[in-house]
Amino acid sequence: MPEYATRIREPGARDLWQYCWFTGNGMATRCRITNLVGATLSEGVFVPAIGASPKSRDDLRIVPEGGNTWIQLANGTILVPRADFDDHKKFLERSGRIPKKRPL
Repeated sequence: MPEYATRIREPGARDLWQYCWFTGNGMATRCRITNLVGATLSEGVFVPAIGASPKSRDDLRIVPEGGNTWIQLANGTILVPRADFDDHKKFLERSGRIPKKRPL
């Protein structure tokens, strides 16, 4: 586990590790979520469901608030896997983690 990984304590569930890094060209944010023994639960390009895209290593500071499919950053940004983005965002809206989009 990288030294910058953040342990997420989930009440009534198993704890997780989360960490993110920039791709070689710095154009995308990759993240990995694992269980405590290191088995990968989710990995890939993560994008903001709310907030701004991370631009620096400082922006990637994870707070211990995330779940097994989403990551909360210290600046308030919530990252979800780009794959199935809409499903992940709807889950966060239903759970009250992010505001529901209002119809125009």
